[in-house]
Amino acid sequence: MLNRSVIASILSAVAIAALAGCSSTDPEPADVSGDASAAAVSAPEAQPLDAPKAPTKLTAKLDRALVSPMGDIDGLLLEGGVVVRVPPRAIAAGAVSPGDTLDIEAWSPRREGGRHLMGAVVKKGAETLVDASQHRRGHDHARRAGAEGAPRLDGPPRGDAMPPPDGPPPGDHRPPMMGHRGAPPELAAISSTGAIVALVEGRLGRTEAVVLADGTTGRLSPRGAALDAKVGDVITLTGHGTKSAAGTGLFVESVILASGETRELEKAPPRPEKLEKAGTIQRALRSPMGDVDRLLLTDGTLVRVRPDAASAKLTAGQSVKIDGFGHDKHVFARSIATPAGASLYTAPEGPPARRAERPTLEDVEVSATITAAVRGPRGDVELLLLSDGSTVSVHGRLAHEAAAGLVEGAKVQVRGKGGRYADGASLFATELTLPTGETFKQPERGPRGHHHAL
Repeated sequence: MLNRSVIASILSAVAIAALAGCSSTDPEPADVSGDASAAAVSAPEAQPLDAPKAPTKLTAKLDRALVSPMGDIDGLLLEGGVVVRVPPRAIAAGAVSPGDTLDIEAWSPRREGGRHLMGAVVKKGAETLVDASQHRRGHDHARRAGAEGAPRLDGPPRGDAMPPPDGPPPGDHRPPMMGHRGAPPELAAISSTGAIVALVEGRLGRTEAVVLADGTTGRLSPRGAALDAKVGDVITLTGHGTKSAAGTGLFVESVILASGETRELEKAPPRPEKLEKAGTIQRALRSPMGDVDRLLLTDGTLVRVRPDAASAKLTAGQSVKIDGFGHDKHVFARSIATPAGASLYTAPEGPPARRAERPTLEDVEVSATITAAVRGPRGDVELLLLSDGSTVSVHGRLAHEAAAGLVEGAKVQVRGKGGRYADGASLFATELTLPTGETFKQPERGPRGHHHAL
């Protein structure tokens, strides 16, 4: 059976990052409200890279609520195709119905505008259904990154989210591995057949959710096979999810198309479990911000630790006993001790403390041989360890497209954003050149950070 962390790890961007709230110096919202029709629901206008982000106001009718594989409403599909993301559990089942007129003030995370809104305040008449405005500033990438295509400065790229010891805060997409809301619930096997009434397009232009006439919302992995279906097609979705009062939501693992073809989509990673592990630290890995946030053991296990709590005692050659959650070679550490029981690390309670000053990432270029390609739970390369001591974080489309050439022994040239430290450079890769001469670049758009789509 699969759990909510499985879904969180494969979705490409529904999420509200639990970061700083809006200040009183935010610009006044741009009022684009008007007639409650599809024509009134247009994508927010593009803004200059250095311009402060202004939220958008609109009035529109609800097409339908989108249901997560956990059974929570986590998105609102408006007439006209605009998607408003909301924190899971913020809207109760039955609180909204198709055709309801909603007043919305929200923000588009894309620098060039887009049809996905987040940080929303949603009102139905005089009732405020959702107020997620405190999350808005955490996604102002133009101010935070300061450069086109640069990852966010105060957190790891997609796939590197480290859950706090008591689980993520409400609305966070990160794996609930540390007991948030009790034991991670299991998802049931679900199969649903019906006509497609809506296809939700993700930020990379691919279909990331499909809605059937019976209200079923199927989430598609952006890394899996394409759906190749259209509105009106009668299809069968099969996967794991939840049936709740809000509706049915599932992660789609296979689909029977209108033509009768059965198409296998991407499978989810194995279920994380509580575990204890003993080993020896081969290398403490530093993030591009300069914090130690991962440990590589000699047996290849990747151990994630909170960067705000990592101890200087976590050094190469240290024998350790690890208590945490994960599976196989991927562990989220809750505590780390010596074989004799002396504590080396304990994950603190609550979310990470805010930095007094956000680090400024610089342009970094390295050229060296890959000594290790560290893969994440889904088998994708997450880190490259180079012969000159550099640590390269690869993510998103860059990691996917360059995957075949990211092997040990290959000499690569990497450009990106990060810093140079005493133990070597660490950077988020934005451009990567393989020995064949092929060059791959991260798309020039807002960073993905902790975003994960519908």
